[in-house]
Amino acid sequence: MPLWTRFPWSRARRAEGALAASLYETLSGEDERLLEEMLREDPSFRREAAELRALRAMNLLETPEFTGDLLPAVRAGLAEAPAAHHSRAFPRALAAAAVAVLAAGVYFAAGPLPTGPAPTREAAESAAPSPLAGVLEQARASLQRRDFAGARTSLTCALAAAPDDPGAGAAQALLADMEYAHLQRYPQAHAAYTRLRERYPDTFTTDPRSIERFNLLDEARAYDYAPLRALDFAREHREEALPQLERVIARYPGTMLAAAAVSQIIHPSGAAAGQDPAAAVLALEDARSRCVEPAAVAQLNLALGGLYCDAFHDEAQARDLFLQAASGGSPAVSTQAQAALARLEP
Repeated sequence: MPLWTRFPWSRARRAEGALAASLYETLSGEDERLLEEMLREDPSFRREAAELRALRAMNLLETPEFTGDLLPAVRAGLAEAPAAHHSRAFPRALAAAAVAVLAAGVYFAAGPLPTGPAPTREAAESAAPSPLAGVLEQARASLQRRDFAGARTSLTCALAAAPDDPGAGAAQALLADMEYAHLQRYPQAHAAYTRLRERYPDTFTTDPRSIERFNLLDEARAYDYAPLRALDFAREHREEALPQLERVIARYPGTMLAAAAVSQIIHPSGAAAGQDPAAAVLALEDARSRCVEPAAVAQLNLALGGLYCDAFHDEAQARDLFLQAASGGSPAVSTQAQAALARLEP
């Protein structure tokens, strides 16, 4: 029996994923029936569907056709690039989009239930005694039991009662993680990470996972989080995931959303720990061979170039892949590929 037939929260979450996927492709019969049922039964879901479909009709969700050739301009730009800008340090945007795709899987995909805080949070919690320490342990135990309502209630009440407690930042981070990775309530997750960033900056700035998730949510908010719903749908339908991921990459090339989709190709389940770079290359090359969208192919070439550069130190292969990405028809990807090429120059 499918999980969503037993638990209403799972049914609603699956329907949200089906709604996002319906913006891009034809649904299976089962998902189409679920979507129709939710539209009939839930007025708020109907409003959300109407807003997303209106947004889908706007040009900002469309990928403009590109018929030019960027390669001559790329080569000319490289020839004119000042030597002072040559460095092997990749900027943050490029790392997010291509070079750090292996590590990005940790931040962009919901992994297994947490057994404890990230190491940086452990250090923050141990810095001073905290009356919230007991609440944090109870909340983590609730998460292990999949008692999300209990964990959320205990964390919210504790933060309201003691917002300046030394452990409040860790509690806010755990609340945000739960909203993002397990409940997948992205507006609430964005609000929770925003509060973490503004109210508890020491915790936020020492936790790469929180930074990555906040940036991804902030980018997806412009599209009412539909791309994240599409990624969720692809994660839950692995046998048909690649066409869905390709559409996300092609519609948002050069963005963190595209990087998240690339990461999901490498880590379909979200378990990125211990990933073999060679296996990552094979996964990306296989996906590239089956993709038909030029912007998606360019994004995958950019990611492959980053892997060859960082993991294998094969600059010749990386340069060739970056050149292909730069001339692949996506201006956003081309900009990042040009930056990568400039930094490969001696």
